[in-house]
Amino acid sequence: MINTLTRLLPNSQEGTLDLINRIEIHAKHVDVFLPLKLVGKIRESHHAGEKAAPDLAEPGQMRLTLPWRMQTRGGKTDILAGDRNTPQPDPSLIRALRSAQAMLERGPKNRPVLQSAPTSPWRRNLVRLAFLAPDIQHIILNGRQPDPLTLALLMKDEIPLMWSD
Repeated sequence: MINTLTRLLPNSQEGTLDLINRIEIHAKHVDVFLPLKLVGKIRESHHAGEKAAPDLAEPGQMRLTLPWRMQTRGGKTDILAGDRNTPQPDPSLIRALRSAQAMLERGPKNRPVLQSAPTSPWRRNLVRLAFLAPDIQHIILNGRQPDPLTLALLMKDEIPLMWSD
């Protein structure tokens, strides 16, 4: 939440925590109550799903609604800003995809070619990621992969040979 407020109010003279009057936590969003004078600045730079409006109960303050969600990966639960449509890049998955691509060379007709078999079992599994369908690779690089799609899942499951599968 601090990062979001810093993004929304980059030139604030006061500390971002000092601006907060009240916080309400709900199942899918957090309401942050701030001075009403900030509503114009926040509306200029808010992301999709974030809402800023005057608070009807308290005339001198505004209600900033920030979506959030919980994500469980590998037994660890993270609280993420944004709704399901907000990109959430997975650094380990992106790094693995780039490493897999780096193992390939360009052959005839600019097609990817693996010159020799990777030496370790890990690298043999990793190189399979380079042959994921281009649309899946694009989704991963843009941080729009579904929550269950993790590096661990891709490394243990079979990857279909046909992109359409």
